[in-house]
Amino acid sequence: LFLGLFWKPHKVEKSQLFDIFKIKDKYSGSCMRFIGCAMVIISLPFRLMNDYSQIKAQSANSGYIALANTNGMTYALGMLLPIGVVFLLCSDAIKRKTVNKILLVFSAYSVVVMILSGDRRYVITSFISIILCYMKRFDIKLNWKRIVPLGIVALLALSMLEAIRNGRMQVIDSFETFWDLFIESLTTSNIVYETFAEFGLTYFIYAAGIQFFPSVFPYKMGMTYLLGPLTAIPMSGVLFPGMLLSISAHWDCKSITGHSLGAALGEEVYCNFGLLAPFFAVIIGFAISRIMHMKREDSLYETAKYYGLFYLLLNLVRSSSIEILRTAVYALILPMFFGFVYKRLTRKAW
Repeated sequence: LFLGLFWKPHKVEKSQLFDIFKIKDKYSGSCMRFIGCAMVIISLPFRLMNDYSQIKAQSANSGYIALANTNGMTYALGMLLPIGVVFLLCSDAIKRKTVNKILLVFSAYSVVVMILSGDRRYVITSFISIILCYMKRFDIKLNWKRIVPLGIVALLALSMLEAIRNGRMQVIDSFETFWDLFIESLTTSNIVYETFAEFGLTYFIYAAGIQFFPSVFPYKMGMTYLLGPLTAIPMSGVLFPGMLLSISAHWDCKSITGHSLGAALGEEVYCNFGLLAPFFAVIIGFAISRIMHMKREDSLYETAKYYGLFYLLLNLVRSSSIEILRTAVYALILPMFFGFVYKRLTRKAW
């Protein structure tokens, strides 16, 4: 995968490959602000709905042991909220103090939801992406003065993640209970070991994929990637009933183990191509690198697009391509659409 991600042939660099998602004109700071606000307004109701459903499911089961059933379209739109925040962050029409307030509100809400629901994967990847984007936007360089406080914050954050993971198997009925778990994690745990333990089920999905493919299930032969893009179509579950289950390797594993082990891109590539997986992994990595490619002029839009996609693609460590593909398509198309709307409005073409 990494061979493909870092492979940038000279001829392809100058070609128009994947340029369908590139823009010809630079977007102004005001336009970026408009896009960010539109993305937040569109996404926020669905994000609140999804978070409420997840928290309600956990509360009904007295702990972090339940999964909420959410509509795929609703879930994908709710996932766009951090991308809207990234576009606001990349707008030079918004003062840094205002950006800090936006990030503070977003972070506080995300942490509360993470504690109450136990769902921490997308919250953490959004934090990583936003922090890196913030450093890029304001040209913040790491030095010894910053490393020490950042290290302390990282230690507290990792301890919090351990507390949430331990709480999934207990009754979490108040913040006081969570606080006790957090203090226990902070004072008695080996944080390095516990950080690796966060990846626990990821190892099992690789083992399950190798165990059941092809002995129980035939290889998908690339159908995951050929039919997966259809999931971006609204109401794809109605239009193509059963398609998602038929092309999803981790659902096959779940049908045998009875456990929701999740997915991982490496496991998915193997379940599609078997021993040829390393060859196809290079191709997939190359495709991702071209979609993620940031133009050299480093425009505000390109920066926002890069870190918005980074937030999603980082989850391929712990999710299938099908899970993030719909949101990734929306993350590419909607900013272009809102940018077009802004230009039409400002030119009074309507």
